[in-house]
Amino acid sequence: MRRYWPLWLLLLALPFRADATGTLSVPNTFGGLAAGAHNVSLIDDNFTSVENYVNNREVTADVLANRPAASTAGRWYFATDTSTLYLDTGSTWLTISQASTVSGIHRVASLTGTNNAGTPASQYDLTAGAVVLRNPTDGSIIVRTNPGTLTVNLATTGANGLDTGAQATAFYNLYYIWNGTTLSTVASLADASAGPSLPSGYTFWAWATTIRSTASLANSYVRGCRVYWQEARQLIINSTGTGETTVSVATLTAPNAKSTALFLDAASGGGTSTTFLRLVTGVNFMQASRYAAAGGFNTQVWLPNVGQQFLYQRGAGDAFDIWHAGYGFCDD
Repeated sequence: MRRYWPLWLLLLALPFRADATGTLSVPNTFGGLAAGAHNVSLIDDNFTSVENYVNNREVTADVLANRPAASTAGRWYFATDTSTLYLDTGSTWLTISQASTVSGIHRVASLTGTNNAGTPASQYDLTAGAVVLRNPTDGSIIVRTNPGTLTVNLATTGANGLDTGAQATAFYNLYYIWNGTTLSTVASLADASAGPSLPSGYTFWAWATTIRSTASLANSYVRGCRVYWQEARQLIINSTGTGETTVSVATLTAPNAKSTALFLDAASGGGTSTTFLRLVTGVNFMQASRYAAAGGFNTQVWLPNVGQQFLYQRGAGDAFDIWHAGYGFCDD
């Protein structure tokens, strides 16, 4: 036991109140101690209690797999591989904020794209105003502005080619990638939320768009978040039947697209007709009507992409021809 009576007088003169609503508490309340000598370690115990409380509630940054079980109310955890912030309630982890995925976390502004003029069957040109790329390991971001036109070649592998394999009939996700000095491209079958297999030395990526390939690349052009066919539109239905028909656009609409574009065409000289487009059985999404006196009719519509299909029904009269015009990734 040691006597520090001047220190005790000072401490006893301080107000001891707890107006906060948190759970921080200290083991020793000096105002309630009996008069006389007390061990100075009581002060150390209080400081240790505050130290542990604060330290346990600092934000920990690590991959999601290393997040501990929820047990400490008020603790924060930032998952660097998913860019997600969590709050520990004491019994569960609450998601507070999460980065966007598709495009996840990454953004490509003022994007345009088209088949390469010299080798359109296997090469595709991308131009952007700005590219925001993310390193999935540490969550860091890099921005490259006005990178010019970059070409991805599906006949090769590695930077500016496929991440793996050979060109096949599939939808390919196109990415910008960065190795610290060079901005390149890569095409991959990997989902846009997962990202490509990066070539050696490349650590950042940003999803740009998705294009279609058969034996060769489909002739298409990209404008921002939409992809249009440069070649003749694909006729997908000209049925004159009146029953509801399921129409698949799986070979024409990217699986990760948010919408699919249809072109409705009714030649002049036909009679009155009505066509219904549906996303689910029996519920009309839109109705298109043509009247004999008005002559021909055509319009382009964007339908939400629901399972890469839609439902069609001719209500009456002559049928519309329905063509596929493209697909989109826009939020609106």
